[in-house]
Amino acid sequence: MPPTERTDLLLGPLDLLVLKVLELKPLHGLGVARRIEQVTRGAFQVKAGSLFPALYRMEHAGWLTSSFRTLGLSMLRGREFTPGEELDPAASGVVIIDEPLASALFSGRNPLGQFVQVVVEDPGAGAPPMQTVGVAPGLRHRLTDPGPVSHVYLPLGSHYRALLNIHVRTVVDGRSTIGDMRRTLRETIRTSDTRLAVLAVQTLDEARDAMPMNWIVRSAGRAFGAFGAMALFMAAIGLYGVKAYVVARRTREIGIRLAIGASAGDVIHMVLKEGAVLLVASVAFGLLLAVGVGQAVSSLLVGVQAFDPPVLSVATIVLSGAVLAACYVPARRATRVSPMAALRIE
Repeated sequence: MPPTERTDLLLGPLDLLVLKVLELKPLHGLGVARRIEQVTRGAFQVKAGSLFPALYRMEHAGWLTSSFRTLGLSMLRGREFTPGEELDPAASGVVIIDEPLASALFSGRNPLGQFVQVVVEDPGAGAPPMQTVGVAPGLRHRLTDPGPVSHVYLPLGSHYRALLNIHVRTVVDGRSTIGDMRRTLRETIRTSDTRLAVLAVQTLDEARDAMPMNWIVRSAGRAFGAFGAMALFMAAIGLYGVKAYVVARRTREIGIRLAIGASAGDVIHMVLKEGAVLLVASVAFGLLLAVGVGQAVSSLLVGVQAFDPPVLSVATIVLSGAVLAACYVPARRATRVSPMAALRIE
């Protein structure tokens, strides 16, 4: 039997098993391999070097379809690229746009079937118009983007690039899974073409951490968080000192109240009540001021809400505790002084 016929014969059962498994529900590559091993009770071990070329071959033949769901996207309208459009330059005169671009170009109209001209490199080259076949959800392109920006998705067959990024989604999470996927990707690409160079295989978190802008934003966030915590601490100390001084100045008054029959509890209740009234008014004014300033600088914030209830709650609790402690501690100390000694205090 010729080698080509033997190869076809060996690949046939794998194709059938893959199609049978995918009849039940859509799965990723690792899910397909595990499901096949489960169905055959371990009798059929599927290696990545055989599975992914088989999936690619069946997709190219039109038996399977992939999707944008690797990035968490799904078509809002229309369809995705076909394997022929992705691989054949002559049949790739189509384009997929996202919702922000569709709203900007075709407001109130159906973008499907409309033609757009995509200028990739040279504006004077006269790029041919391309037909819109699908609309994808919008997404942010950069970390500093306040919201989704316009994107255009082109099939690989229409615009070749030597440097490509391949996105792969794993079915399960974990370091062992990520390590296996790194080896699988390198093995699959090497099996496809030994001349292809794999420059880096990294997770999305690793790619984000390596971005200079992401490091700058995180460092600035930590610095401003530290400054905010220090400012809150200093404000609490200042409030405590001022309020404690004001209450301590009333030691003579407290002595007079004790001398005419007031109890220590009555005196402490009076001081706390006066401090609470001032505290409520101050907190209300401070919250209104914080919300107003937050709305004023909201355009400068990226991924952060101008009104942050947890932060405002923590600040309110800390400052309120400092004020109440500054009222209670000096008042409690003053009630322990004898009325005669309190009257002699200037």
